[in-house]
Amino acid sequence: MKKIIMCLVVCCSLLFIGAETNAQTVSNTKVDKNYVYKNLEEALKNPAQVFRLDLSNQTIDISADIWEQFVNLEYLSLKNDHLTELPKGFTKLNKLKVLDLSGNDFVRLPRELKKLRALEELYLNNEQALNVDKSVSVLKRMPSLKALHLEDDHLDVFPTRLFALKNLESLYLNKNDIREIPRNLEIPAHLKMIDLRMNKIGAEIDKEGKYDNGLIIRF
Repeated sequence: MKKIIMCLVVCCSLLFIGAETNAQTVSNTKVDKNYVYKNLEEALKNPAQVFRLDLSNQTIDISADIWEQFVNLEYLSLKNDHLTELPKGFTKLNKLKVLDLSGNDFVRLPRELKKLRALEELYLNNEQALNVDKSVSVLKRMPSLKALHLEDDHLDVFPTRLFALKNLESLYLNKNDIREIPRNLEIPAHLKMIDLRMNKIGAEIDKEGKYDNGLIIRF
């Protein structure tokens, strides 16, 4: 009887040690949040460990409903993928903070974008077909959006309608064709910076020529 009890004690001890070792192994496995996955097939092997995904300059299957698997994704680039609409299930990226849709073929932003409640920074650079005014209705319904990039979009008029974005702090309008800033322009209190470098700002704005055809306005 004593031998049986002793064997049970030893077995339990070994099981406890094994479980503790496995727990330590799992806890010691650190996920590199800065690692950028550049291949969708690779990323889908361990989607819960993917925090940054760069699928730029690729052909994306927009019918593939795989996005809900990326439960921790914070950064995504779909730059230069010739998209005209968002991939299926895309708005299930509940933790997405930064999205790069630059260089695509959007005429106006898809309404689904407003469902990205955590998105803080949106890149729409080199979107020459995009109608910014018609996209404001979507942008202003993105509650966490703080930074908006509209660089190299061939804008020739200062987009004042963007001031309707109540939480926007940084607006990047550099590399456009803006010639002047509207007089008596009322800057909303929440906006902290407007980047107007490399525009066609007129002499009345830059009388001393010290801004190299552009300027950064900070508030």
